[in-house]
This record gives sequence, C-alpha cells and structure tokens, in this order.
Amino acid sequence: MLAHDADVEIGDNRGGLETYAWEGIEISEVSIAALLEDNEPAELPQAWRHFHVFLPTADPCPYPLLVNGAFVSDLSRQEIRVGEQRNDYNRFLMRRVAALFRDLANQFRSSHVPMKQVLRLLDRRVTSPGAPAATGAGQALYEAVRDELAVSPFLPLESGGLVALNQCVVPPLVSVGSVGEEFRKLLPVEVGHNGRHFPKATLCRSELAQVVIDHGAVPLSPREAANVLGTADLSGIELKEHESGGVLVDPVLHVLEGLWAGLGLGDRVEFAAAVRHNPLFPVGREQDVVHRVATDGGVACFYPPRSLKCTVPLERLSFLMQELCWGALLPTERTHLLKDLLTAWQSL
Repeated sequence: MLAHDADVEIGDNRGGLETYAWEGIEISEVSIAALLEDNEPAELPQAWRHFHVFLPTADPCPYPLLVNGAFVSDLSRQEIRVGEQRNDYNRFLMRRVAALFRDLANQFRSSHVPMKQVLRLLDRRVTSPGAPAATGAGQALYEAVRDELAVSPFLPLESGGLVALNQCVVPPLVSVGSVGEEFRKLLPVEVGHNGRHFPKATLCRSELAQVVIDHGAVPLSPREAANVLGTADLSGIELKEHESGGVLVDPVLHVLEGLWAGLGLGDRVEFAAAVRHNPLFPVGREQDVVHRVATDGGVACFYPPRSLKCTVPLERLSFLMQELCWGALLPTERTHLLKDLLTAWQSL
C-alpha cells in the first residue's frame, strides 16, 4: 500500500540546503509504503527498515514502513541530518511523510482493515512511550507523526466516530494485555475522562495502548482508573461462570485483580486505596444486579462462611459474595483454584 506526493512545494523550507546545488529547484517528492499480506499490513523485514533516498541509506527508520524521499544526505548516503530550525528541509519532508501516513491509514480504513493492524505500523518497539529514536532523522519522523496524529481524527470510538490522539485516554498499562480491553468493556459507550475519550475496547489492550500513548494519548493513573470504574453505571454487568464451573466470576472484580497484579508496588498501594473508596466490592445481588459497596471508613470485610449465601444486615460488616469465593468448591479445591485471587482480594 503506497502513498506518494510528487509535488511537494519546498517554499521557504530551505534550511540545510546548499544554495548553488538547489537553486531553481522548487518541487520535491516523498513516499511511504506498507508491506501487505492478504490485504493486511505485515511485518516489514528488519533489513528493509531504513530511510531511502531513492536507494537505501544506513539511517534506520523507527517504524515498520518504507520511507523514500528526496532527502539531503551526506555524500556516502549513510546519514540524513536534520537541523533544529523550523525551516529545515529534511524536517519539512518528515512532516510530509507524517501527512502521508495519515493518508495511508485512511486507505486502510476505507479497505476495512482493522485499526489494530494499522496501529502496528506505529509500533516503534520502545521500552517506554516517548523514548527517543536512535537517530536524529528517526526522532524527527517520530515527532512529525506524533504531531500529525495529535490533531487529526484517527482512532475509532465505540460510538463510531474518530478521535485525535491528544483527545484520547486509555486504561493503565499492565503486563496482561487483555485487562485494558476488559476495563473498557465495563464502561458505557460515551464515557470519557477529563474531556478525553476512550477508544474502542480492542484498542485498549496494553500492546496497542502503549503505541497510542507513544503518540499523544494519556493513560489513566491507578487512582483515576479506580475512580472511573467507581463512578460508572455497573448495574448491567452480569456475573459469569468460571471455566471450572465451580464458582462465578465478577467481571469488575476480575479487572481490579488484573490491574492490581500488573501494577508496580507503589502504584498498587495507590490503586488499592482508591478501590476501597469506591463502591466496587460485590456483597450480594438482587434480580441479577450486583450490589457493591465502598470498604473504607471502618467497614470490616470478610470472606463468608461456606454455607452463607445471603447478605448480612449488619453495619460496618461486609462479606464478599459467596458465589465468587466459594460456590460449589470444596475447601481444597478453593485453595488450589483461587489462591492468587485471594491474595489480590485481600490486598484490595
């Protein structure tokens, strides 16, 4: 899939150009391409991931894309130098590449290619969002793409619209990728936070959310994640049967477990404190609606006796739903099956 601009007007963007060599040249060109397999973006071989000045240079491209243009390089074609001034010619061409990526993404969207596939073209494989690129040219392209997607409608919403990345918020990043997607599925379609919007649930998986954050979106803090869940309407969330068939699973509690397990020690403390402050602890249900309470403020929380299958009307005393922590399990089965969950529940 190719996007090509053969009529790039240089204008005043002549920083770094030799006046004599470029005298009278007013038009430049640039192109960008993604490798396709079965009409979907495919992994680009590492050896191909270099900037091209009609022939490959030694300068690596930070994205799994082919980028070719009339860049100015050194005589050995090893390096594409990028100046700091706004009118630098190579930096200007990088901005044109970023605009072409937006056009490329629109081509994929019109071909009904899933956005999660398109996002993989933006995966720089960095250890943390915002990490600098290996070279000046790579950093200039990264900054140009980030700036372009910050203002262009790009990510799809559950409601069907598109949102620019600087108007996007995603769940906290944790090691288990599916937790962010499950978090988003608990929330109403139109939910937002601090004026930002959540993208489609499938795009909130950690491996995709990291790419989104790398290009301008912001993640919820642990405290914000608990507060977003605590203020959402969770009445429509139904319990599910555990794969063992012995107990039920509360999707809200399951997400809380996943976030807690994936956070660092300091973030766990912050998260647990915020969870206790919100009505998230499932103590019973009536007509299939789970009743949830906040557990701070002196409320004592216990596992129920195995035989207790109802709520207890005692002030400052709460039992976790029997269906979640006992069900039909025998004590030895419970210890084996729910060992890790019991640790998370006690911490939360």
